Amino acid sequence: MEQERQDPSVERGERRHTARSARSLSLGAVLGAIGGAAIGLGTGVAFLEGAGVWAVVLAVSIAGALLGAFWGGMSSLESPDPGTEPSETEHPIRDVATLTHDEGEGERGAGEPERR
Repeated sequence: MEQERQDPSVERGERRHTARSARSLSLGAVLGAIGGAAIGLGTGVAFLEGAGVWAVVLAVSIAGALLGAFWGGMSSLESPDPGTEPSETEHPIRDVATLTHDEGEGERGAGEPERR
């Protein structure tokens, strides 16, 4: 079967989303592992001796990495800052002028049904 070609702006948006997600996941995992190692080391030294310290450091590092990756992945789904939103057209308001209209009294937009 032949694949449909997507609009270049959609492909560009997908690439941006993929890059942002990968960056957020990996950064979250790394920071979570570092934070987990620090917490595990502090906990292990305070309450355990010998190999138990390293077992706690390893366990909390893994848990921190998983939690950080989850948190980073969720944060990549947030809306971008105002003014940096992705758009399918270069100038969305100017290019799609038919989608907006004034809402004055008695005026109706194109394609809007009358109320009875």
